[in-house]
Amino acid sequence: MRGQTIPIGNRVKQRRRQLGLTQQAVARSVDISVSYLSLIEHNKRPIGGRVLRRLAAALDLDLDTLSDVSDTRVAQELTAALSDTLFEREDLGDDPAQRLVGFDPALARTVLALYRAYIQGQQQVDTLSNRLHQDPVLLEMSHQILSRITAVRSMSELLLDVDDIPADRQRRFFNSLAQESGNLGELVGVLLDVLTSGSGERPSTNPVDEVDDFIVDHGNYFPDLEEAADHLRWRLEPDSALTGPALADALARDHGVDVVYEADQAVHQSGYRFDSDTRRLLLFERMPEPSVRFQMARLLARLRLGDVLQDTVDDPRLTSEEARRRAVQAMESYIAGALVFPYDAFHASALQFRYDVELLIQRFGGSFEQICHRLVTLRRPGREGIPFAFLRVDPAGNISKRFSLPGLRLPKYRESCAHWAVFQALGTPDRIVAQRASLPTGTEFLMVARSVTKQAAAFGAPRTRFGVMIACEAVYRDQIVYGDGFVGDAPSLSTPVGVTCRLCHRRNCQQRAHPAIV
Repeated sequence: MRGQTIPIGNRVKQRRRQLGLTQQAVARSVDISVSYLSLIEHNKRPIGGRVLRRLAAALDLDLDTLSDVSDTRVAQELTAALSDTLFEREDLGDDPAQRLVGFDPALARTVLALYRAYIQGQQQVDTLSNRLHQDPVLLEMSHQILSRITAVRSMSELLLDVDDIPADRQRRFFNSLAQESGNLGELVGVLLDVLTSGSGERPSTNPVDEVDDFIVDHGNYFPDLEEAADHLRWRLEPDSALTGPALADALARDHGVDVVYEADQAVHQSGYRFDSDTRRLLLFERMPEPSVRFQMARLLARLRLGDVLQDTVDDPRLTSEEARRRAVQAMESYIAGALVFPYDAFHASALQFRYDVELLIQRFGGSFEQICHRLVTLRRPGREGIPFAFLRVDPAGNISKRFSLPGLRLPKYRESCAHWAVFQALGTPDRIVAQRASLPTGTEFLMVARSVTKQAAAFGAPRTRFGVMIACEAVYRDQIVYGDGFVGDAPSLSTPVGVTCRLCHRRNCQQRAHPAIV
């Protein structure tokens, strides 16, 4: 892996000792020297290929347990977490995340879960604080509580400071104290009810994080869903393109669903809504054709392949109903992409066009974002495409979709680098921006981005804009059309970038927003 390496020597040593094997016995089985095995166990030598496979077999371990593929995401996200100002007073040494994952992956995941809970708690505190400052009802209740506290305190101080208060006045003071105390208790109770209304039980983990982990751990490739989509597509139109009318006919014929176009985008925030009672799919009439086709394919996946969807999300990584619901929605979109962009044909065209997104749009009729999504999922063993990362961000820098690669950790908890191609694309609408980006580690990536504008509901209504970016390691630049302008080793061909300011040591960056901790 480029950029970050997870040390696995400790787990090799622990497993060998657990099996009661000597270094000599393991070295002989793997066909390496004892000194070489000792260097591996002390993280002095990286291993891979045949040696890694033979070592896994000698220790009776799954290959993924010894390779760092499954632990890369944890190390990358933990690195971002440890860059938080929460830990800035601690001297954690070099590469603490990689060292922790290499020593004990389960402990590293536990630390990451705790940090996620901390972030979620911070968000809840911020939400309640904003609500307290902006909600007129809460403001009024807060003033009433303060007024009653002031009254109770004043009467208490008067009773303590004045010795000759007549008995009848003392009784009135005590009655007033009891009444104000009772009112204060009721107000506090009502305030707590308002603050906690609708919140329910606090989830132990963030459903969004769980779904992200679920997708990343599968490498964003789900063979069962690919197979189900292929079978469904063959039954619909085996010899021609899967068009919008063909999808509409399938919905009406097989599921009694009518596709209805509405002039008011209020049918749903995203421009579509399925009314299960009337069996109608309501679509915003100005929705682009690729989006119309995609939403019909999503609904067809939900109605026709519900069992496959449920089997896919029946996963221990999804610990709540909300996480499973979100995962089902993500898998519906996955099947929709597999339906309208069939794997074999799409993969062959991607190779033929050298991953030219605009030519793929012309051939398959998708949007820029849909085509980029599908490129990320081309991971079928033996017929893989180039490994791509994916990012969608709005002009304010809020990340709504992300899929990282080893060596390129796309941020989750904090800001991203202002020099990335995706932010240049937001400033140059309707033009693809290509960039050969050099990270502080020396690893280079080819970044390809474009701004995407969602259709406004009516005249004068604001349009929604996003920047969509895919990125691959620069070693693939000769296989992708966007790399043709970056052939050679001249420094002028490369743009220095970071991941986040706090994880970037470039001192002369004019866009730096936070001090570096590295």
